[in-house]
Amino acid sequence: MKKTRKQIQKEQTILRNAYVEIAQQTGAIDRITKLMSANYLLISYSAFLVDEIQELLEKYNLTAGKLVRCTEKITKAQEEFFTAYSKLISKEQTINWANDLTAFGELFTQFTNIPAEWEPEKDKIDVEKIEEKYNVKLSINKS
Repeated sequence: MKKTRKQIQKEQTILRNAYVEIAQQTGAIDRITKLMSANYLLISYSAFLVDEIQELLEKYNLTAGKLVRCTEKITKAQEEFFTAYSKLISKEQTINWANDLTAFGELFTQFTNIPAEWEPEKDKIDVEKIEEKYNVKLSINKS
């Protein structure tokens, strides 16, 4: 006798519940939760880095077509990830995430030796000399 759709779905649910119980008892669920949280934190910080990279590339007219397309793909993937993941976290967890992100950012800047805040060294710019060297007229925003 052929099983009905409802019977198949019930069997699949029972099987899934059995696997969930095994994962809970072995500690795999806790590990998965921690890994997902860490991954969310890394992707969140990565989004900040990608934004700053984009801003600087645009400000200094350094955008290359392929790099722009790659950055757009990264941004789109991050947005999809955040949308899917946001359905899994509570308001309290969001506050914890924000605090963790701040702390992670501080550790990241120490580890990489990249300051969190950066200002261009405008006093080192000699626009006229560069324009003369390359025989071009530059439109530079010195602010």
